[in-house]
Amino acid sequence: MRRAICCACLCLVPALSLVECPAPYRLAAAQPAPLLPAEVAWSRTLENAPASTAVADDARIYIPLINGQIVALSRASGDLIWTADVATRWPLVLLDESLLAVSDASLVELDRASGAVRRRQELPASPAGPLTRAGEVLLIPLQPALLIAWHTKDSREMWRQTFEAPITVPPAVNTGWGLVIVSSSDRVSGLALADGARRWTTQLAGTLMQPIITRDRVIVGSTSDDVYALDARGRWQWTWHGGADVVGVTADAEQVYVASLDHMVHALKPGKADQQWRKVVKTRLKFAPLLVGSTLLIGGIDPALTAFSTRGGDAGKYELPELAFLAAAPLVLDGAEPDGVTMVLFTGHREVLGLRRQPPKEEPQKKPSDADSTKPSVLD
Repeated sequence: MRRAICCACLCLVPALSLVECPAPYRLAAAQPAPLLPAEVAWSRTLENAPASTAVADDARIYIPLINGQIVALSRASGDLIWTADVATRWPLVLLDESLLAVSDASLVELDRASGAVRRRQELPASPAGPLTRAGEVLLIPLQPALLIAWHTKDSREMWRQTFEAPITVPPAVNTGWGLVIVSSSDRVSGLALADGARRWTTQLAGTLMQPIITRDRVIVGSTSDDVYALDARGRWQWTWHGGADVVGVTADAEQVYVASLDHMVHALKPGKADQQWRKVVKTRLKFAPLLVGSTLLIGGIDPALTAFSTRGGDAGKYELPELAFLAAAPLVLDGAEPDGVTMVLFTGHREVLGLRRQPPKEEPQKKPSDADSTKPSVLD
């Protein structure tokens, strides 16, 4: 058989009650209006390219740069607010009034308002992947193949677990199940959230992407061109075979959305992988799809953004100037004012663009012709 499945230490777990995703990858809240079409509200050129996508709060946007700095820009205007000399290649995590970053072999806490370093905590090794926050638990992947759980309130290590390969994508956390779902090379594992004990491991094919949880399924895409579904005990439920490497998956309660390198986006039923619709995207896909309310946002080369409704209808696109391309995944901003910035793009030319929704074009009013004015009126 093409896949090999090895499950160990299976345990009964309760039904799904809550899915928590890492902050940079969290499914954004439903928007009051479509994101596209959009127009530029402000732009700013950075001194260096972004090292990863950004995070944002109500006032500022926080961007790690490849030169070993973090910058904070005004969400409203794009103006530079502060610069901090902290080197990281992973997205930051918001925590109360702080920012958390992994830099070298340490966990760094920054003040959001000023960028000042509040605290540094030494880690057992250098980071291998992005941070994932689940309430007061911070999951930190470390070299060579270690995952530690850090209690943010008590500033202490809770547990650690080793794997067969580095963890380079964010785990998924489900508090109802009490599990952390981890992709590592060709294996996906379920760990107890409380103590890190490994409940099960399932071996699949290819290199696995970031796992997601929807309803009672763990969904994970692979470079084997496949999407796999497991239950809460790690048991195989179905395999959907696509036409190319899977770029990423996302889901809502009704459908699983799959983007792949053959320029295709598919919508599947999570229970049986029945295909609901598919769309051709006229771009080379670069980033996992982002679900924003009832809009599926796809980031690529040209156009930079393509949007579909969750029913498969076209919902708009956004094109960058010629030769420009996205250097990091787009950032969708929650809670934007009706005329405020709703999305931030990061181009390969070190430019940051704050986009707002484009107001609908007003149709010109038709002027009555002379012939119309001479027509007799009809009276009741």
